[in-house]
Amino acid sequence: MTTKELAIIIGGGDSYIRTRKNIVTGLAVKPEINPDAPDIILVGKGPRMRANAEKFLQQGQYVPVYMKQAKNAWSYVGEYKAVSYSREPEIIEKYGEVRRPGSVDGVLFCHQRMKKMGVICFILVGWMWKRES
Repeated sequence: MTTKELAIIIGGGDSYIRTRKNIVTGLAVKPEINPDAPDIILVGKGPRMRANAEKFLQQGQYVPVYMKQAKNAWSYVGEYKAVSYSREPEIIEKYGEVRRPGSVDGVLFCHQRMKKMGVICFILVGWMWKRES
């Protein structure tokens, strides 16, 4: 998917936490500055970045996440929601070592929505195993 196509789906802009009308609509993440993404997102310094991270956490909703593969190339990796946001220095130090010292405001921890097909298969396999026992 191109950057232009991504902007149509989740909104454009230079922020990796994309918003429309003050609602987080998705994430567009670069793995070179977020190597543990999409499960762990390093939030940069600045009031807008912090506000968007906190908004994502408070929103409590799953949003589509796209990872940058190359210039003008993004791939969908699933739906995630923020489950916690830490500004603790020890947490920032642990996860933020790939970034320049002092450039990370906090660490956003995310959870992937379980795919429905996986749940159905798990239930079906469990039911078949129970029947055979």
